[in-house]
Amino acid sequence: HDLAAAEKNTAAAEAFAETLAKNMEQAVAEAVVFKRAASEAKDRLAAAVDERAGKVSELLEEIDHWHEVAIRAQDGEKAAREELEKAMAEHQATAEALLLGTEETGDGEEIEP
Repeated sequence: HDLAAAEKNTAAAEAFAETLAKNMEQAVAEAVVFKRAASEAKDRLAAAVDERAGKVSELLEEIDHWHEVAIRAQDGEKAAREELEKAMAEHQATAEALLLGTEETGDGEEIEP
């Protein structure tokens, strides 16, 4: 009777060990699949980060370009304003000289009476 019980226990232990081995094989196989999926996800994330960084870099270059354009436009506006003010001052001096009958316009040019 003890021998039969021992054989039964041995058979049960062997069945448990076989089931455990199969479960371990399945767990290892699933771990390989999960590891591969995680690696692929990591690669996709890295690619997305690189793409986003590229877009940010392009946007920064675009901002720099338009900043330079704005500065040039402001410089041009300032130069045009200064030129206009100079022309208006010369015109004013000429007009005053003509009205007063003086012989000079204010910038060294003589006016014929």
